[in-house]
Order: sequence, then C-alpha cells, then structure tokens
Amino acid sequence: MPKKSRPNTLAIVAIVLGLSTVTALGVYTTLPQLRKAEQAQTRDPEVDPNQNTSRIEPKVDVTTQDVPNAEHVMVFTPDFSTDDLTFTSKSIDVPAGADLHTFAVNQYLAQISSVPESARVKSCTVDTTVATLDFDSTILAGYGTMEEQAIVNGILTTMGQFPDVNAVQFRVDGKIVESFGNIELTIPQKVLR
Repeated sequence: MPKKSRPNTLAIVAIVLGLSTVTALGVYTTLPQLRKAEQAQTRDPEVDPNQNTSRIEPKVDVTTQDVPNAEHVMVFTPDFSTDDLTFTSKSIDVPAGADLHTFAVNQYLAQISSVPESARVKSCTVDTTVATLDFDSTILAGYGTMEEQAIVNGILTTMGQFPDVNAVQFRVDGKIVESFGNIELTIPQKVLR
C-alpha cells in the first residue's frame, strides 16, 4: 500500500510568512508616496467649489517662462483687443529690498486706468500658500464688470507666477474685501496659472 503524503506544516508556515513579508515590504515602500500625495492635497487652500464668482478665466500669453527670483518678476498687461480678456507679460527688474509679490501686483495695477494712482498693495503675507494682499482703501473706487474682472484676474494671474502662492485673500486696511463689484471675494481665490 502506498504511503499517503501529508502536507508539511512547516513549509506552509514558511510560504505564508514569505508572502506576508513581501506584502508588508510593498506597503512600506509605497507609504512615502502616499504621504506626499496627501500633503500635496492639504496644501491647497479651502476654496468653495460651489462659489458663484462669475469670473471668466483669462487667456495668458507668457512670452517668457522665467520663474521669479530675487531680481525679476513677470509683469502682466491686460489686453482688451478681443472679446476675451487676455494678458501679455514681460520680465522686469525688482528694486533692491522690494517684496516681489507686492511689487508685481502694484506694477500690474499701475497699468489699469480705472484704478486710482494711490490704490496700491500696502503689504503681502504668505501663510500656507495663501497670500493675503492688503490694499489701500482707494482701491474701492467702484468698477464695471470688465474692469473688475481685469483687476481680479490680473492680480490672480500675477500671483500665479509665484510657486509659494496657490490662493489670494483680498483685504483693504486689514478687513476682508467682500467684492470690488460683482465677484465674491470673501474667501481666498485660486491663482490663475
């Protein structure tokens, strides 16, 4: 009579332990990638996706893709020659000691004739990728729809050149701006890139 073979329990235990080890190593090696993806998602500011901003996304013609450094920023110019608001850009030197964010936004505002000359950004602070721009009160001059879109979208496009900024909170003399006209600005607005 032939001898019946019984499974070797030691071999089965070894196989199960080997498979468990391989699975654990696979999970262990993917954890850093999962953490990086989770951190990237938490960096974006809270922006209400249901918010009705009535903002039209502009087309941006960036002639140079320079990332701003301590000496240069991209200054955008609104172009109303077509039915859509578009922007052109050029790289300009930043004066020594000037804040890059503040300088770039003020250069943009200086090009819009409906914005009073005294209406400027007084300060810019960046906290967890949200830039808070604090304007002089003369920015609240009252604007039409196209002017308001040019102001808001131009600022969001200007701030979009900075890798440390994902959204902009608008303030006037330290208080959150509700609107420059029709666009709801009480929560941070995503930059345009």
